[in-house]
Amino acid sequence: VVIAIHGGAWEVGYREYVGFMARHLCSSSNQNFQNQVIMVSPTYKLGLYQDQMWPQSRDDIIEAIRWVTKNAQEHGGDPNCIILTGHSAGGHLAAAVGLDPDLLLSRGIEPRCIKALFLVSCPLGVQIRDWFVPKNFFDRIKEPFVRFFDRSFRKRMIPMLRPVVGIDEGDNMQAIIATLKEASPLATLKRMNHNTKQKLPYVHYAYASEGDFGTCGIHARRLKRL
Repeated sequence: VVIAIHGGAWEVGYREYVGFMARHLCSSSNQNFQNQVIMVSPTYKLGLYQDQMWPQSRDDIIEAIRWVTKNAQEHGGDPNCIILTGHSAGGHLAAAVGLDPDLLLSRGIEPRCIKALFLVSCPLGVQIRDWFVPKNFFDRIKEPFVRFFDRSFRKRMIPMLRPVVGIDEGDNMQAIIATLKEASPLATLKRMNHNTKQKLPYVHYAYASEGDFGTCGIHARRLKRL
């Protein structure tokens, strides 16, 4: 069972975005899979207008996984063989859920039912420092300062992250920072012990070498290190 999560900058989009994938994945003539594939495309809370999508969006994806584990067999699917995939904001949500086995266990879901994550051009960290992209040698030298101390950089980034936090730079910065840390899969992995990491599913991260988000390559390398 492939659970495909649409993107849309956490603010827009609908599940039909990923409909084109079903035509290929679920085709009986597809020779890439031994068995037939079922695709599920859930909807989730969006950060429209002044709404805050996190953590309700994450919880909506968890509920979608729960539904699959309970109902997949009725539709010919294997509830113990789930693949999460998503693009952009959808990939972020897939990572936020699929790379947190303790969270899944706390919601009554066996983490081992998720066999793989296929993430496409998505942020794996949404903390302020995760968005700094060094463009040259001098940027790399000043990166630690910008990531941790540059308030002007924070002010530029907070409006972009408004759908995640639901508040702007005029509100409590500590609350913003705490929310962004909780919503960052890279931060979750960083504080995870070795034994828990051994339970994580296979992860494939894809992005374009040109014309994609500047953070993709950086996040991919950090993911590999962790």
